Amino acid sequence: MNRQKGWSESKIKTLASFGTLNQFWAMYQHIKRPSALPNHTVLNVFEEGVKPVWEVPDHAQGAAWNIRVNKGHADVLWENLLLGLIGE
Repeated sequence: MNRQKGWSESKIKTLASFGTLNQFWAMYQHIKRPSALPNHTVLNVFEEGVKPVWEVPDHAQGAAWNIRVNKGHADVLWENLLLGLIGE
C-alpha cells in the first residue's frame, strides 16, 4: 500500500537527468526554482535505476523528508540540499 494518499507512480514526471556535476549545473540553470512554483508543488530527486516506491524491498527501511519553508528561503535550501545529495 502506498504511504501517501492519492500517490501514484504515474504522477512522477522526469524533468531532467544528469551524470556529472557539469551536467547538473547545465540542467539546473534551466529549471524553475521552488519560489517560482505553485504552492503545494512536490519536488523529488531520485537516483537513476532506483524505483521510487515503498514497495521495493530496498526501501523497506527507507524514509521521506517533507519540508515546508517560506518561499523566501526555499531556493537556497533546495540548492544546498541538491548539492549535498549529489556531492561527495
